Amino acid sequence: DVYKIAPSEKCPLIPLGLDLEPFLNKDQRTLELMDSQGFMKVGIVGRLVDVKNHKMFLDVLKGIKDREPDLNVKFLIVGGGDLKKGLESYARELGVEDSVLFKGFLSELVGDRRELVSIYNDLDVVALTSLNEGTPISLIEAMASGKAVVSTDVGGVRDVVVQGQTGLLSPSNDVDSFSANLLTLLRDRDKRVDMGAKGRSFVKERFSKERLFKDIEALYKELYDKYHE
Repeated sequence: DVYKIAPSEKCPLIPLGLDLEPFLNKDQRTLELMDSQGFMKVGIVGRLVDVKNHKMFLDVLKGIKDREPDLNVKFLIVGGGDLKKGLESYARELGVEDSVLFKGFLSELVGDRRELVSIYNDLDVVALTSLNEGTPISLIEAMASGKAVVSTDVGGVRDVVVQGQTGLLSPSNDVDSFSANLLTLLRDRDKRVDMGAKGRSFVKERFSKERLFKDIEALYKELYDKYHE
């Protein structure tokens, strides 16, 4: 309707559907990605590219360390990309290099599913600091794994995260708001567990491959019935 290409009724929308079984039916093994006994772990999963805004993730770590120096928390950055060296340098510049681990995927293209399941198992909170997003796959996977999430409120994030129920949202590039939301979850284990459970149920219903198959089947049936009356 907006761009005068076709009327909206001719453009049915079928939301994304994923194979979530590896995350929903995860085993309890973890990769133990860092020497973090007694520490809470916050992770971000995605390509190391500008739009993911990993510098903000490091700024949040710096802010939390300055505000709560006795809080036992470590950050994990999972993914490969050309920005890795620059981000490692930025972490040293901020003085937080001992509190962050960079880990590439076994497969730099998409990651190994078993590896991802173990990574999410090892985290307490999953973060996303993107400047823009379509449908945030890492948040869907994290929520399917029963993890509470903190994200910037951009693009299609609100299609996945229900503010205050399955996660906490902050304005784009707002380090203070993001830090406050993250601290809320780090200080309150019960809230993390509750949000994780609600998020798991939400994505299982909304973003499973089974729901995708049903939607496609229903669309084909509707079209068949319409043109074979």
